This record gives sequence, C-alpha cells and structure tokens, in this order.
Amino acid sequence: MTAAIIVQTASGQYELVERSIPDPGPSGAVIRVEACGICGSEVELLQGLLFEHLLPIAPGHEVVGRIHTIGKDAARRWGVGVDDRVAVMSRLRCGLCRGCVSGLRCDDLQPGEPGSYGWRNPSIDPGLWGGFATHMYLAPGSIVVPMNGDVSLAAASLFNPLANGIEWAIRAGGVQALDSVVVLGCGPQGLGCVVAAGHAGAAEVVVTGVSGDQMRLDMAERLGAKAAVEMTSTDPVDVIQGRLDDEPAVVIDTSPSAETLTTAIELVRPAGVIVVSGFKRGDVRLTESIARDLVAKGVTIKGGRSKGLDSLNRAIRLIQTDEASLQRISTNAFPLAEALRAVELFGGLHDGIRRPHVRIEPGLERT
Repeated sequence: MTAAIIVQTASGQYELVERSIPDPGPSGAVIRVEACGICGSEVELLQGLLFEHLLPIAPGHEVVGRIHTIGKDAARRWGVGVDDRVAVMSRLRCGLCRGCVSGLRCDDLQPGEPGSYGWRNPSIDPGLWGGFATHMYLAPGSIVVPMNGDVSLAAASLFNPLANGIEWAIRAGGVQALDSVVVLGCGPQGLGCVVAAGHAGAAEVVVTGVSGDQMRLDMAERLGAKAAVEMTSTDPVDVIQGRLDDEPAVVIDTSPSAETLTTAIELVRPAGVIVVSGFKRGDVRLTESIARDLVAKGVTIKGGRSKGLDSLNRAIRLIQTDEASLQRISTNAFPLAEALRAVELFGGLHDGIRRPHVRIEPGLERT
C-alpha cells in the first residue's frame, strides 16, 4: 500500500509523489491525515525566503489524523488505537536520548537535520515526514494528543495556532483578567493570541495587520478584538494608542517585520512584557531613544517558543468545548492535489488577500 505526499523540490514547485506505507514497528505509528493547517513558514519557503537549502522537503507540520497502524508499545504509551483521532506535536523526538528525557532538543538527530515534522527530506526513511500527505509516519518519541473524532476538521485543524496563542499570550506573556493586550500581526498565530487573551479575561485586545490582511482583521474583531487596525500610518504607535483605553500590559509580536519590536517597546507599559514570536526578516535595530525606553520602563522581552504540551492540551480542550465559534477561523479547505493553490491562496500570492486560515484535507475531492 502506498501513500501520496507533496514534496517541495524548488521555489514555487510542488510534486505529488508516492511512498510505501511502512510497518511502524512496536514503538511507532502511521496516521491517516485528515487535515493539515498551512503555516506562514510554508508560504515563505514556497517563495524562497526561508531555509531553501533544506529542499527537497515533505511540508506540513500542523497535522490531525486517525491512527492507521500502530505498534503495541506506542498504543500503550500514547493511549490510542486504530482509528482514534490525534493531534501531532510538530517537534520530532526519539524519546530516549538525554535531550528528550530532559525536555530539550532531541540529541539523536543528525547535525543540521530539521527537528520537526514538515521540514524533513523525504529520502530519509521512511519518507512520510510531512502532513501534506494521505499518511504520515509517527516516530517512537512523538507526542500525540487524542482529540474528539466528532469535531469538525475546520475546528480540529486550528489546534496549532490556538496552542501557540495560549503559549505566547498566557504562559509567556502572563495575560491576566482586565489587562490591555496588543497583538502585532493577524495571521493564524496572531488570531490564536486574540482567542487566548480573551479567554484569560483581557479587558481589551487590539490587533494589527498590513495591506492585504483585511479578512484576517475582520476575523480578529469577530473573535472579540476591540479593534483591528491596518497599519498604513507612518506613526503606528499613535494609531494603536488611539484605540486603547489603557497602556498594554502585554504586547505579542507575531510579525516578521524588523520594525515591530520598536513599536512594541514604545507601546508597552512600564514593567510590561513583550513576547517576540515572529522570526524577523532583516536586522532588528533599536535607536538610542528606544533603547533608553527599554531600560527606563523595565520591560521584559521574551522569546515565544513553539507550543508546549500543556498549551497543546488546553487548545484541544478549547476546540472541543467551543467548536462552533472557532471553526469559522478556518475559511478554506483544499484537496491534496491542490496543495500549491492552497498555500498560494493562504499567502495571498495571487490576489493579494491573505486568508485567516487554510487547511489541506486529503480526503476532499478535487475542486
């Protein structure tokens, strides 16, 4: 039996190829992919802006699916069986080395080898390393979380941006009841931060975007943001402050822009927290006056790492209890054969309109 997988071979190029579905052995599994959310990193890689030296890769790291085959040890460890639905933690782990046991990066990966599903060369056995596929291999050290099989795929496919939103807004940012919060950037991760801040009891959330983000900004307001602002002004701080009743306790910077860290430092209140989760394109430079603000305010800047297990569990519980309001975030679904079109649509590469969230569903008929 074979699986169909998407492989990115060059900038702007996807190929649909077949690979054998492996026997996962006693400690691994293979899942039948039901849906895979598209991340901004896949858009950047497609454009040749990110880690192009890794090509070819099997993309897709926001994977939810059903257990196809599973070894006895894996079934016992993960508490799941054939046909159970699971969400997959994107980090690859052997589960046995010192790094895995201590909760750090897996030591068993070869130097320079990507430590995540969706970023591996399909020539590495058994080849099924990405979620843009009908099936994906689960290595023995993988972390999977069961999910209610009745939840719509529109909602289920949001687990990754929601988990990151919880990680950045609540765990890293420490958003509390009645806080004012600013989210710079309104992609799926930014929208996840809006949801998380709202559930933490934030008094007001203002989210920003740029030209082409109107669908995402509209979605942010539907999710409870007090204001969603397209940043066309030369003085973004004044625009954002004009929409707030109070100085923000937390500013979450999900943007790839090198300028937004300066905006965050100017906005955040004294002793506030800035969470930087967006990988920057270009050098980040602070003027002398902004550096003085950073010191004088006593600001804490934290790096927003990808979700931890606690945030993933919380996101899945949220999806299962609030499916109706969350599923609207995922606006488009495409079959596997149209993966290139899906990534291009999500990134606004044709019409300039970036969608809030797009997913690939291998079981869909071709449109």
